[in-house]
Amino acid sequence: MGPLRARVAWDFISKPNSLFHRCMERKYGNWPWVNEFVRGDSAVWRLICHGAISLSCCVRWQVCNGDKIDILNHIWIWDRALSSWSTFCDIAAIEDHSVSELLTLDGGWNEQKLRLWFGESLVERILEIKICNNLGEDTLELTKCPIGSTVSALVYNIKFQEEDDPSWAIQKSGLRPKEKLFWWRIYRNIIPTNCWLHARGFVVDVQCPVGCCMDEDLNHVTTRCKQLLDILDVLNGWGFHIPRFTDFHELQVALKEDVNVRNIGLHLYCVYVYHSWLNRNAIKHGKDRSLPVFLAASVLERINQGSLSFNLEQRDTSQSFGLCSPLLGVPPPYRLVED
Repeated sequence: MGPLRARVAWDFISKPNSLFHRCMERKYGNWPWVNEFVRGDSAVWRLICHGAISLSCCVRWQVCNGDKIDILNHIWIWDRALSSWSTFCDIAAIEDHSVSELLTLDGGWNEQKLRLWFGESLVERILEIKICNNLGEDTLELTKCPIGSTVSALVYNIKFQEEDDPSWAIQKSGLRPKEKLFWWRIYRNIIPTNCWLHARGFVVDVQCPVGCCMDEDLNHVTTRCKQLLDILDVLNGWGFHIPRFTDFHELQVALKEDVNVRNIGLHLYCVYVYHSWLNRNAIKHGKDRSLPVFLAASVLERINQGSLSFNLEQRDTSQSFGLCSPLLGVPPPYRLVED
């Protein structure tokens, strides 16, 4: 929730003239980095404050007069506060001081004082920081915001590295949005299998509604369901080599190793697990059951029209009319053409 709340906090900080900001500022002030709340504080203000904590990793002060910027504890050089750095300065000298004390009366850097308090390399970096005298006061800015990215995405990418999110492999797998969401729910174990519902007090039959005569849990849905295995058998009969897995953990390991390889077989496996789940839901709600052959063919048709079409096309699909007539037979193998 932190990255989502960070977006709300940034809207509050970056739009000081908005009606919302002025109303909140009148009661709570304009500084959302608050660790303690009093009874009666609104839920919206608490949300903004929690979002500001998450936002701290990707905002930096723009120096104008330096009055608001704490030298030691605020971020104004690169992307972190001096208090979290190795020793490049005299900590005792700069503690509880503001950046305004490092500026001259004409609005420039006081190089003599900088060299007194900081090391040579850090002084050179500080001298490169532009002083924005036209702003009127110190303001916060995003340290980096790639084009097309949101504040929430920026905070998420900074705070949560790939290793911290077990579903990061799925996010890079090339699946469609609905399929990614489905797999994200699987990784979070929040997909409503019958065992999942039973564990939360719902009166349901824990066995798979497809008719597998097995308890429907996460391992069953992703690797052991008879419907899924029948679809894979159809694909194997058509010449597609789709991997098999004994449990969900083994599948996770394979997905993690496949991030940079992009194996078409593993991609198809993930897609068919999703469509097997959709057909399972249709069966459970009394709708018509789709046969494994139909599911296998319909998904291949959709993929053939999408981003993986180059892997599934026949060699003659781009040939001119008449060159690949059925009367002429299929094109020769590439090795014969090269010879």
